Parts: sequence; C-alpha cells; structure tokens
Amino acid sequence: MPYTKTIWTESTGITPARLNNLETQYEKAMEDAVTEAKQMVQYYVATTGNDNNSGASGSPFKTIQRAVNEAYKTIAGRVRINIAPGTYTGDVEIENLMCPLIEFFGDDETNTTIVGNIDIANAQWVRIFRLKLRDGAYGIISSNGLHKLTVDDVIIDNKTIAGIYLANVEMVEVGSTSINANGHAIECRTVGNLRVNNVQISGVQASGVRISEGSFAYTSGLTGNIGSVPVHSVHASLLIKGSSTITGGADTKSDVGQIFE
Repeated sequence: MPYTKTIWTESTGITPARLNNLETQYEKAMEDAVTEAKQMVQYYVATTGNDNNSGASGSPFKTIQRAVNEAYKTIAGRVRINIAPGTYTGDVEIENLMCPLIEFFGDDETNTTIVGNIDIANAQWVRIFRLKLRDGAYGIISSNGLHKLTVDDVIIDNKTIAGIYLANVEMVEVGSTSINANGHAIECRTVGNLRVNNVQISGVQASGVRISEGSFAYTSGLTGNIGSVPVHSVHASLLIKGSSTITGGADTKSDVGQIFE
C-alpha cells in the first residue's frame, strides 16, 4: 500500500509546542522508513515495451538495463524486475545500488533469455531467478563490493571463460542451475561462503568449481560429465563436499587448500 513521506515544516523559533511537533514528525519519519524498507517496488520489462514507458505492468520497459537504472532511485525498499518471455540482447550492469535487494524474475529459464552477462559492482543482495544467460565471456561476474548473490533456476550457456566469476563477495548461493562454460563453471576468489547445490556442469576445460584466495565452499548434487577435467580445484581455500554424481577428473588442491568429504 502506498504511503506518504513526512515533510518537515517547522522553520520558526523553537517553543515547547513546536518541539513536541518536531518529535512527532520525527517519529512519523522513522515509521515511514520502516514501511519503505518492507515494501517491494516492481518494474516490468517486455520485448514489446518502450524505455519511455513507466515500467508498470501495463506499461513495461523494453530493456532490462532501463529497469535497473530506475532501481537506483530506491534506497530502502526492495526491487523486483519482472521480465517477460523473449530475448534481450546486451549486458546488464549494476553499480553502486543502494536498495537492500534487487531481484531479476524471468518468466521461465527456457523462454526468457539475456544474450550477454550480468555485471555487478557494489550491491547488497542480487537474486537471479528463472533466466537463461547465453553467449559471451561470462554469465554472472562481480569483482567488487557485492555482499550476497542468489542464483536459482538459471541456465548459463555457451560462455567462453566462466559461467559465474566472483571475487570479494560475502555469500553466494547457486541452486537448480545448469552451466555450460569453456573455462570454469564457477570461479570464486575470496568468497566468504559459497554454497552450490543441484547444479549441472558441462563443457568446461579448466575445472567445474574453482575456489581460491581464502574462499570457503560447500558443494553437493553436482551432475554432468566433464571427462578428465577436475570437478573441484581448491587453492588456499576450504571445500566441504557433499554427495554428487558428476563424472570428472580428480579434485586438485594447492597452497594448503583443504577438501573434506
């Protein structure tokens, strides 16, 4: 439900009565901040839309980047970008986003496609759901200032370097996803907590999951056949392996990397 923000109106000298009024306005402003934080602002994108539209459900934007640019106006509330079926060409760039959560919701990972990557720098929490990321060097990439990434029901296909590349990220969750990449399916450097569950890996020529530079990871439910390529490559990091059925080469480790099963 929409709310009305408090407008500060006191401009004359302070008296006890005016002081009480200011206190009341302050309390109302704090309530507004809590209300805004609980709200979710939603934008809609469709291939038939127009970037001059409002982004409402009946007036969608044409590009995902236009919706992201609008999300910069949201400070406390969450943002959801609803993406209609179709193919959207071009990288999506997120930089210095203040809202606590931005979600990319596709219609279905089989019919909602981004040809390019999602590039993230300085954001609180990014969730990517029901999308296909196709072609290009990376699917999802972030090397600066991302606190949390959640990837669910996503297809990452035909990436020449890595499906997901992350550095200096606090928490990452990847589930119910398939990744086809030429180098690593997932590569993480200095990631505090990486959890990978029910992920299908194919096409890799370097390793399935590579963690380095003090990362911690837990993997389970990996599937696919990657031949003689190492399933895990662990360097100066810690990996806990759950049960998986993936076929691949032996895990590798170096620089006091540790693997526990």
